[in-house]
Amino acid sequence: YWLEQPKKIYYVGEEFDYETGSVYGSGYENGIHWDIFSFAPLKLSDMNVDISDFDNTRPGTYAIRVTTHGGYDLSYMVYVREAE
Repeated sequence: YWLEQPKKIYYVGEEFDYETGSVYGSGYENGIHWDIFSFAPLKLSDMNVDISDFDNTRPGTYAIRVTTHGGYDLSYMVYVREAE
């Protein structure tokens, strides 16, 4: 599983965007290629997204955790910066 193009830079006061980013899945197991949704990815809004570490009130680096419907866990970091 992998994430593609989630929004990674936010500015203080900006809300988390569930509409950016997609989850893809394919791989090999026991010599067999499986492809769950690499051609029809799921949006972050279709996943269980844990943003409990995300704090849009102060600059910092925060972990975002995504759990797919199959129970696979993915995570990535987002950055909150002062407004320009």
